Amino acid sequence: MAEAKNQHYVPQFLLRHFADPVSRVLHTFDKQSKRVFAANPRNVAAEGCFYEFDVECGSISLEPGLAELEARAAGILEGVIRAESLGRLSPDDRVLLAIFFAVQFTRTRQVRENMLAMSGQLSDWLRGMGVDPKSLWEPGSDLPRHRDTYPAYPEAWVQSALSIV
Repeated sequence: MAEAKNQHYVPQFLLRHFADPVSRVLHTFDKQSKRVFAANPRNVAAEGCFYEFDVECGSISLEPGLAELEARAAGILEGVIRAESLGRLSPDDRVLLAIFFAVQFTRTRQVRENMLAMSGQLSDWLRGMGVDPKSLWEPGSDLPRHRDTYPAYPEAWVQSALSIV
């Protein structure tokens, strides 16, 4: 499957439920520009290659795991919409939806910027304590070998979450 280049903060299957049923456009308000416009759900709440990351050993993408999580959640939520009730959800469906909504809270530029800022602050604090933050990633240090596990971490986390149900 080809990687999606326009990667959504809000999955398209959710955006479509807010679109006009006839024209299928989403009436959108841009908070930055204070502009109102009609858009295709395919073109809003998204950025190019948002879930693509370059790391020392190559590049990783969260998109495949997120796409799988979205597909599974979409099926469950369609059932909720049809039934107009949460009452028929199995315990596994409830767990999957809890994971889906928890992940949704982290899928924004603001969360990413906050994490980067926190990482920078932690690095500054470590330097102030006389510790080079890069030394924490070096194999052979007395600390856990995060470099060995980090590149696989995001995708492994998503896969682990999906294996719960």
